This record gives sequence, structure tokens and C-alpha cells, in this order.
Amino acid sequence: MDTEIDISPDAEHNSASEREAFDSDVYTFLAKALENKLASGATEEDASAAVSRAFNGVLEDVASTVTRRLVDTAPSMLKEQRKLRKAFDKRLRIHWGEALDRYFTVVVCAEEAGDKFNRTERPRAVRDQDHVFEALVGLHARACRVALEVHHLLSGGFPLGALSRCRTLHELAVTALVLADYGRRPEHSDLANRFLLHSAVISYDDAKVYQERCQVLGTEPFSDTDMEEMQRQNDALCAQYGKQYAQDNGWAAELLAPERPTFKALENLAKLAHLRSYYKWGCHEVHSDSKGLRLNDYERSGVVYRSTGVVNTGLAEPGHLALISLYQCTAALLLNGSEGSPPSPWNLVALKALEQLIDEAGRAFGNGQAAVDQAEVEWQKSHKSRSER
Repeated sequence: MDTEIDISPDAEHNSASEREAFDSDVYTFLAKALENKLASGATEEDASAAVSRAFNGVLEDVASTVTRRLVDTAPSMLKEQRKLRKAFDKRLRIHWGEALDRYFTVVVCAEEAGDKFNRTERPRAVRDQDHVFEALVGLHARACRVALEVHHLLSGGFPLGALSRCRTLHELAVTALVLADYGRRPEHSDLANRFLLHSAVISYDDAKVYQERCQVLGTEPFSDTDMEEMQRQNDALCAQYGKQYAQDNGWAAELLAPERPTFKALENLAKLAHLRSYYKWGCHEVHSDSKGLRLNDYERSGVVYRSTGVVNTGLAEPGHLALISLYQCTAALLLNGSEGSPPSPWNLVALKALEQLIDEAGRAFGNGQAAVDQAEVEWQKSHKSRSER
């Protein structure tokens, strides 16, 4: 297991000794300065203010010295880090190279299938003002991009970061499947248009939050005209679709009434509730809860490490989960041409091929984790043998 943690006892001791010596010097300086000021007749308040100014000056001088030293030594540090990184990448490719290549193949195939569908169907969709088509194409394009982000994170040794993007892919799949399943039903014929228009509601809510804090940020506020126009669009949509339209997932409020339009409710509609435990797992990598802190701990030879960088284990589950969600987004798109028309046999073949590619990628990810686990067992045996000598 590779981490970016320095656990050298000597390095820790030297660093602690240097810090303690520096802190002692600073506290001695402050105490003497305060004593001298009081001895000269200054009030306690004036003496404290003068010492505080002097202290800030010392901090600025020392920080400038440290900064210059860091800048001067940065080239050699970066060279060493690049060397370490190159060695890590090589080790990661040994175990995970095949799986990552198969993953990338799936994403490219999904992207090409979506592109072909878009080019074939767009003239008809524009003519018919097909909002379902527009929504699904947009969701699929974003899914392909996020899937590539997952690949980049996995290739870099950041499986937990990739897991956070799997969460996004799952959300995209849920939304796509709901729109695909219900958007062409006569009783919900405006569902996809509600989804597309909902961006105006979200934008207005974002703008209000921004307006409240832009002065603190030192950025330009929206003009009154801009805010009035965003509010006008928001109010018009809420008047048309009801007050619940202003909520998160408000575009699906009528579909889910009287239940609140929560994401969990959408998961149920999409028949993906069985994946919620994985979704919750990914949430811990997005939020700052204590479960995410625990997930960042790794144990090796009885020692717990808190990961601050790359690892070469744990790529299998986020890799396979991402491909499953990408497939769901792709299927939602390719199986939804014009209303009433059967799916194209070509698209059915493309989906079947994607299924097989994902199965092969899943096996490759499983083999990668098995290889890492075996390497760890061998390392543990070697480490134990050396310890017993």
C-alpha cells in the first residue's frame, strides 16, 4: 500500500525538536519585550499592543525567510516527487493496467454510441421539440465526462476520490432512467421540459446566496435588473408548476405527489434503490462527516495510517460502479428514440456489446484487487520474517 505519509521516527523527532526550539525562542522574545515595555512605564494595554505589533513583524520576517527557502529548494523536491510518482504509477499499472484500459474502452464506446444516436435522431428531435431527447443527450454527455474523471482518479491512485464521482454518476443514472421511463407517458408529457426549465429555479436560488455574500468576497453583485429577471423566471415557473417546483428535484414534484421529491424517492422510481448503500458510501467522500474520516484510515502491520495521498488498492469497486452507472445512462438514451418507435436493432447490439465489455472490465478489476491482496500477503510474510531475525 502506497501513501504519502512520512513515518520516519528520526524525521518526526528532528521536526519536533526544531519546532520546540523555535517556539521557545519566540515565547522568550515576547516575555522580554513585554517586561521591557512595562518597565519603561507603558500601560499594560499599550505594552501588549506594542508586543503584538512586534510579534507580527517577526512572523512576517520569518515567513518570508521560510518562503524563500522553500522556493529555492522546490526544484529538487519536485524532481524527487516526480521520481516517486513515476515509480508509483509503474506499480499501479502492474496490478491495474488491464482493468483501467478496459474501463477506458467502455467509456469511448459509450461516448461514440451516444454521439451516433445524437446525430441520427437530432433532426427529428428538433422538428418535434423532443424535450426527452434533449434531456437524455445532455445527461449522457455529462455521464461520459464524469466517467473519464473517474478513470483519471483511479489511474492516479485516488479510488476514494473516484468514489465521490461515482456518486454523481449514480445521480445522473437515476435522473436519466426516470425521464426515460416516465417522460413519454401522456400523463407526464411535460416532465422532461420541467426538468430542463428547472435550471432557472436553481440559478435564482444560487444567485440569492451569492448576493448575500458577494461583498464579503469582494466580487461584483448581480445588478438589480439581473436579479429581477431571474426572479421573474422563477416566479413564473412556480406559478405554472406549483410551489413544490422551487424545491430540490422540484421538476419531479407532480410525478411523486403527495410524497416530497427527494432523491431517494427518485431512486425508487428508477428501480435503483438496491444501489443506495453504494451511493451513501460515496456521500462520505463528498461530505466532511466522521465516517469519511474513518474511511481514510488504512491499517498495515498493526499500524493505522491516515492517507494523505495515493494508494494502489481499492480501485475495483469504484471502477465497476462507475461503468454500471454509465451503462444505465447510455441505455436510457439509446432505448428512447422518437415516441412510439421501437428501439433500433443497432442500438440494441451496441448495448449488448457494452454489457459484455463491462463484464470483462469487472473481472479485470477483480483480478487487479486479487493481485494487490496477494502482493500484500507476500509483503507481510517478508516483513514478519525480517522482524523475527
